[in-house]
Amino acid sequence: MNNPLLLGQFDEFVKHLSQKDKIALVHDLDPDGISSGVITAHAVQFLRGKKIDLRIHQKPGEIALTEKTIKLLLQKKITKLITTDKAVEQDLLLLKKAAQICDILIIDHHKIYSTELPSNVLLMKPQILLSPLDPSRYCTAKLAYDLWSRHVNLSPIAWKACPYRRYCLCSMEIFC
Repeated sequence: MNNPLLLGQFDEFVKHLSQKDKIALVHDLDPDGISSGVITAHAVQFLRGKKIDLRIHQKPGEIALTEKTIKLLLQKKITKLITTDKAVEQDLLLLKKAAQICDILIIDHHKIYSTELPSNVLLMKPQILLSPLDPSRYCTAKLAYDLWSRHVNLSPIAWKACPYRRYCLCSMEIFC
């Protein structure tokens, strides 16, 4: 069953993206992270007519946000941070520190580490959007595609949504 409340919160986040925002993107460096990051970057550009302002590449294995990333958010005056394929809620202290700087959208398919998040942090994971669902069978690229497709036509880049074909078993229309 869909979680309409959470989907509504995502829709509100998207509706408030503007050209005035300074948006940063942090994604994992594996195929799912890169694919979900590319899909998100395309969607944001389509929605606001402007590319993402800052892409932050953390080192492989750095799942949570880092102090270096938080310093960049502050230096670049980022107002919105979007992360893909990273369970950044693993380190709640650093996430809260980042949330003092900007609004945060987390699109991820990994285990849920915390739901006690600041009010300006939106956590989008398949296991809280759909029930019952094994999150390991719903890659982040597909989740990003389904979510952003609620607001923008991503069909020209649909092929980027499934870097792990065997994990992408959900219908393309699941959130439409």
